Amino acid sequence: MKKNPNILRTIPIIKTQKKEKTINVKNIEKVKLKKINKVIEKARSYVIDDGGDMELYSFDNKKNALVIKIKGACVGCPYVGDTYDSGIKEILKIELPFLKEISFI
Repeated sequence: MKKNPNILRTIPIIKTQKKEKTINVKNIEKVKLKKINKVIEKARSYVIDDGGDMELYSFDNKKNALVIKIKGACVGCPYVGDTYDSGIKEILKIELPFLKEISFI
C-alpha cells in the first residue's frame, strides 16, 4: 500500500482551549496562615524562656495585617516594647515580607 503524502492535510486539527487557572483566595490565605503560624512558633522560643508567650490573634488577608496577642509574663513587663517591637516584629518582617502591618495587643 502506498502512503498518501497529503494525509496530514486531510486530518482536521482539533484546537483545545486552555483552562484558565482561577486564584482561590481561601487557598492563598491558608498558605499565608500556615507560614505565619510557623514563624510565630519559631519566635515564641525567644519569650517562652522568660515566662512569656504569644499567639496569632487575627490576620486580614486583604490588608496583609497581622495582630499578635501577647500573653504570660510579657503582659505588663517593662521590656515588652523592646522585645516585641524591636525583636519579634523584625523577625516577622524578615520571614513574612508580604505583611504590611504588624501589631501587638
